[in-house]
Amino acid sequence: MTIDPAQRRAWYGTDESVAAAHTLQLGPWALACEGGALQAVHWQGVELLRGLAWLLRDEDWGTPTPRCGALQVQARDAQRLVWQQTLDWGPEAGPGRVCGPDGAPAPVGSSVPTHAPVDALVDAMADPAQGAPGLHAVVHGEVLIDAAGGGRLTLRVASCARGVLRSARSGLVLLHPATLAGTPLAVEHADGCIEATCFPLTISPGQPAFDIRALDWSPGPGWQAQVRLTADLPGRPDAAFEMEDQRNWSDASYKTYVGSLLDPWPYALPAGHSLVQQAVLRVWPTGLPVGDVAGAAAAKAEPAAPAPAPAPAAPVAESCPSGAIVPPASPPCLPALGIGFPHLARGPDADEVAAVIALRPRWLQVEADLGRHADGDGDADTDTDTDADPDADPAAGRPWPLAAQLQSAATLARACGARVQIDAIADDAQSPDDAAARLARACAQAGLAPQAVRLLPRSLLLSWQPRDTWPAVPSPPRWSAALRAAFPAAAIGGGVYTNFTELNRLDPPAAGLDFIGHGSCPIVHAADDRSVLLTLQTWSAMAATVRARWPGLPWQVGPLTLAAARNPYGRAPAPNPQHRRLPLAIRDPRHDADFGAAWLAATVVTLAPLGVDRLTLLASHGPSGPFGRGPHDGMPVPAWRLLQRLMPWSAQPVRVESSQLDGLCAMALLAPSGPVAEGASASARLRVRLDDPLAPQAEAEASGLAPWGVELTELRSVR
Repeated sequence: MTIDPAQRRAWYGTDESVAAAHTLQLGPWALACEGGALQAVHWQGVELLRGLAWLLRDEDWGTPTPRCGALQVQARDAQRLVWQQTLDWGPEAGPGRVCGPDGAPAPVGSSVPTHAPVDALVDAMADPAQGAPGLHAVVHGEVLIDAAGGGRLTLRVASCARGVLRSARSGLVLLHPATLAGTPLAVEHADGCIEATCFPLTISPGQPAFDIRALDWSPGPGWQAQVRLTADLPGRPDAAFEMEDQRNWSDASYKTYVGSLLDPWPYALPAGHSLVQQAVLRVWPTGLPVGDVAGAAAAKAEPAAPAPAPAPAAPVAESCPSGAIVPPASPPCLPALGIGFPHLARGPDADEVAAVIALRPRWLQVEADLGRHADGDGDADTDTDTDADPDADPAAGRPWPLAAQLQSAATLARACGARVQIDAIADDAQSPDDAAARLARACAQAGLAPQAVRLLPRSLLLSWQPRDTWPAVPSPPRWSAALRAAFPAAAIGGGVYTNFTELNRLDPPAAGLDFIGHGSCPIVHAADDRSVLLTLQTWSAMAATVRARWPGLPWQVGPLTLAAARNPYGRAPAPNPQHRRLPLAIRDPRHDADFGAAWLAATVVTLAPLGVDRLTLLASHGPSGPFGRGPHDGMPVPAWRLLQRLMPWSAQPVRVESSQLDGLCAMALLAPSGPVAEGASASARLRVRLDDPLAPQAEAEASGLAPWGVELTELRSVR
């Protein structure tokens, strides 16, 4: 449907339009092509792959968005469908559409002559002297139905750089749905050996499979599938693939990608040199003889291990194949709700302070930097006036002095009645004892007595692979012991300030800790609306992994924001001056809009049954704060207003009756226990509509809510 520009800004906070997904169907095949990528690849209603695409990652692991040329349908009959599309990371290409050979719009079912071979098309535009630096790719796709009752999908991509580009990864990426957790997987390696394994049940901190040439699995009852992969990379004409468990970043998938994270990156893409990569996906009825990876190999996989037993105090909900969250046996509670207090180049202004006081968060999660600029001694890398440029990196410029920051946090916490957690960062050269003592002195001078404290060396703000050589810093127990001595009355926490990925890989011992915590960001790998919504499906796997690794420890999540406050994989989050949906961006325009409120509501509904003890959402100031990037007249963004209405139910019982995360509607009943203040609501119903563009809109419309609508209805009040 066409969205009015004003409505688009109200829903998404941006003028960016998103082209509708092209649905390609051929008999049992159904798949969507959106932004040059295949999504939701199905065969007879069974999801084979969640995605298949050729992606370009910059040297900081940002994901530039390509401009998509026309989707050209080249041939179609009852058994075969062929299409082609160009992608351009540069200024020349226009918006994507479906068209025929003359450029005129044409239906997907059009039959048009076959165009030039994909390699020849790329070679024809490979002159590195032409145009601005960038990269072109030509995608050639084909699906067919075979006589034996199966099918084949082929995606072949040829790419060519204009000018030398540096890339952390460039090539094919395929996504298996997270619902395959615990099921058998056969891996054919580059040397032809076949390994029988499983898709990980709990979230794997490292790569589940290396050196991949083909994968064989069962996507659903009665079917077997295989994907065979070939690729060129600079200096590696026959590069292998590797798999990672993307649930670490809250993505609802297992990702197989070209190359290896064990290889050096970034690498250079040479100008004018064509690189070709191909994926061939086959599906056939179970029991028929097939292909290159023996069907029997999957049957040799070890049976899936049972889910880890949840801690009695915090039962873990099971995740159904549909993505629904099944409530645990005992009534769960909403987490204790708080907000972040980030360490930026400035503190909250008067309007932001007033908004926090009106919100009355239960917790203030304060980020404090003990590094060399903590006393505001100048010598910062830049002196940018970020207030003059609202789209600049809010962490740029001279840092906010530690003393001033802690005094501001103490004053704000007293004004709104919040408890305080400090997440402190020390330079690697500082010893744990010195850093903890310095933090204690600074808190005393500010009149701040935190209820919870964590401390990490700066190098652990970055992500380290399990097989990497880790920084030579003291172990996590050393830091927690130093905090225990410096803050004897506070709860001492462990974990990380970034994503679950880094917690899973750091794996700090539970001994000496009072709680474990991590943050999360839903736009690390993809920022389209559907991918953001699908991240909600991974929280039950995170809960199971946390309870298996750190049984009995309270679980703190946050800060949780749409935008990326940090980039553990590069130098900084990506700037976003055009206010687009951009992975790893420092600002996300949807924070300012109805989408942000719907995402926050769905997050609360999703996490409520999972035993999260404390949940930090949004921030006191900065890109994820109470106000959007434009004039606000004192009116906070929709997500902030919703959080203010939810705050009275913080740490109170909740019943999740429905959480159809792929069915567009989530609902919870909130029922505070104990005495209720006069005039306050004694119970309420929270509903949210999530408009998944690939889901049936009839279901969304049947909810009775407007697109991205949130409804919090008081059911009974005390008079």
